Amino acid sequence: MPSDKDAKGKRPDYTILILPSVQKQLSKLPNAIATRIEDKLLELEGDLRPPGCKKQKGRAAWRIRIGDYLAIYEFNDGKLIVIVITIGHRREVYE
Repeated sequence: MPSDKDAKGKRPDYTILILPSVQKQLSKLPNAIATRIEDKLLELEGDLRPPGCKKQKGRAAWRIRIGDYLAIYEFNDGKLIVIVITIGHRREVYE
């Protein structure tokens, strides 16, 4: 039986919501890169701010670098949802 300390320290898992536009962006990438990005996004369920993530200036979004690609996402603590807004190559993601 887990102790109260374990229950207090554990954060609830979030649901990852990938927008249709992001799914389209993923489908255009090579399979190896798309799989790597998907795996990294799934890790956000347990850790919203993994090492290397950065808060975006001027908006309530975060970014995480995955090789030469960036994923920009927002999260809603009230609904336990992570919304992936866009994915793209580092030089093109902000255009």
